Amino acid sequence: MSHVNAAYWCTSDNNTNIEKASNHFKRGALDSYKAIIKDFCILAGQSPIKVIEEELKRIRISEYQTIGDDARRNQTNLYRLYDALTSRIIESIKA
Repeated sequence: MSHVNAAYWCTSDNNTNIEKASNHFKRGALDSYKAIIKDFCILAGQSPIKVIEEELKRIRISEYQTIGDDARRNQTNLYRLYDALTSRIIESIKA
Protein backbone atom coordinates (compact mmCIF):
# COMPACT_ATOMS: atom_id res chain seq x y z
CA MET A 1 0.00 0.00 0.00
CA SER A 2 2.95 2.32 0.51
CA HIS A 3 3.58 2.32 -3.27
CA VAL A 4 -0.02 3.35 -3.94
CA ASN A 5 0.24 6.08 -1.30
CA ALA A 6 3.51 7.34 -2.82
CA ALA A 7 1.97 7.41 -6.29
CA TYR A 8 -1.02 9.36 -5.00
CA TRP A 9 1.05 12.04 -3.28
CA CYS A 10 3.95 12.34 -5.73
CA THR A 11 3.00 13.97 -9.04
CA SER A 12 6.36 13.15 -10.67
CA ASP A 13 5.97 9.41 -10.07
CA ASN A 14 5.35 8.39 -13.73
CA ASN A 15 3.40 5.31 -12.52
CA THR A 16 6.56 3.65 -11.16
CA ASN A 17 5.00 3.09 -7.74
CA ILE A 18 1.72 1.91 -9.27
CA GLU A 19 3.62 -0.72 -11.24
CA LYS A 20 5.52 -1.78 -8.11
CA ALA A 21 2.26 -2.06 -6.18
CA SER A 22 0.72 -4.11 -8.97
CA ASN A 23 3.66 -6.51 -8.92
CA HIS A 24 3.34 -6.90 -5.13
CA PHE A 25 -0.37 -7.71 -5.47
CA LYS A 26 0.36 -10.26 -8.20
CA ARG A 27 3.05 -11.88 -6.06
CA GLY A 28 0.60 -12.00 -3.15
CA ALA A 29 -2.01 -13.66 -5.35
CA LEU A 30 0.49 -16.30 -6.45
CA ASP A 31 1.46 -16.92 -2.82
CA SER A 32 -2.22 -17.39 -1.93
CA TYR A 33 -2.71 -19.87 -4.77
CA LYS A 34 0.38 -21.78 -3.70
CA ALA A 35 -0.83 -21.91 -0.08
CA ILE A 36 -4.10 -23.50 -1.22
CA ILE A 37 -2.18 -26.01 -3.35
CA LYS A 38 0.20 -26.83 -0.49
CA ASP A 39 -2.65 -27.37 1.97
CA PHE A 40 -4.43 -29.59 -0.55
CA CYS A 41 -1.34 -31.73 -1.05
CA ILE A 42 -0.89 -32.09 2.72
CA LEU A 43 -4.55 -33.05 3.18
CA ALA A 44 -4.43 -35.46 0.23
CA GLY A 45 -1.45 -37.22 1.77
CA GLN A 46 0.75 -39.24 -0.51
CA SER A 47 -1.85 -39.61 -3.25
CA PRO A 48 -3.08 -36.26 -4.57
CA ILE A 49 -5.48 -36.46 -7.46
CA LYS A 50 -3.34 -37.35 -10.50
CA VAL A 51 -4.88 -34.73 -12.83
CA ILE A 52 -4.20 -31.95 -10.33
CA GLU A 53 -0.68 -33.22 -9.70
CA GLU A 54 0.14 -33.24 -13.44
CA GLU A 55 -1.37 -29.78 -13.95
CA LEU A 56 0.68 -28.43 -11.03
CA LYS A 57 3.86 -29.89 -12.56
CA ARG A 58 3.15 -28.18 -15.89
CA ILE A 59 2.49 -24.83 -14.22
CA ARG A 60 5.63 -25.03 -12.06
CA ILE A 61 7.77 -25.88 -15.12
CA SER A 62 6.33 -22.83 -16.93
CA GLU A 63 7.01 -20.69 -13.88
CA TYR A 64 10.65 -21.79 -13.61
CA GLN A 65 11.22 -21.40 -17.36
CA THR A 66 10.03 -17.78 -17.28
CA ILE A 67 11.98 -16.57 -14.24
CA GLY A 68 13.50 -13.21 -15.14
CA ASP A 69 11.57 -12.97 -18.42
CA ASP A 70 8.52 -10.84 -17.62
CA ALA A 71 7.31 -10.68 -21.23
CA ARG A 72 7.24 -14.48 -21.50
CA ARG A 73 5.76 -14.82 -18.01
CA ASN A 74 2.93 -12.42 -18.88
CA GLN A 75 2.34 -14.34 -22.10
CA THR A 76 2.13 -17.59 -20.12
CA ASN A 77 -0.27 -15.91 -17.66
CA LEU A 78 0.67 -17.91 -14.58
CA TYR A 79 -1.96 -16.11 -12.50
CA ARG A 80 -4.77 -17.49 -14.67
CA LEU A 81 -3.24 -20.99 -14.59
CA TYR A 82 -2.88 -20.97 -10.80
CA ASP A 83 -6.39 -19.57 -10.42
CA ALA A 84 -7.83 -22.38 -12.55
CA LEU A 85 -5.86 -25.01 -10.62
CA THR A 86 -6.94 -23.75 -7.21
CA SER A 87 -10.55 -23.60 -8.42
CA ARG A 88 -10.25 -27.23 -9.49
CA ILE A 89 -8.79 -28.14 -6.08
CA ILE A 90 -11.60 -26.37 -4.22
CA GLU A 91 -14.20 -28.09 -6.40
CA SER A 92 -12.59 -31.50 -5.77
CA ILE A 93 -12.79 -30.89 -2.01
CA LYS A 94 -16.47 -29.90 -2.25
CA ALA A 95 -17.34 -33.08 -4.17
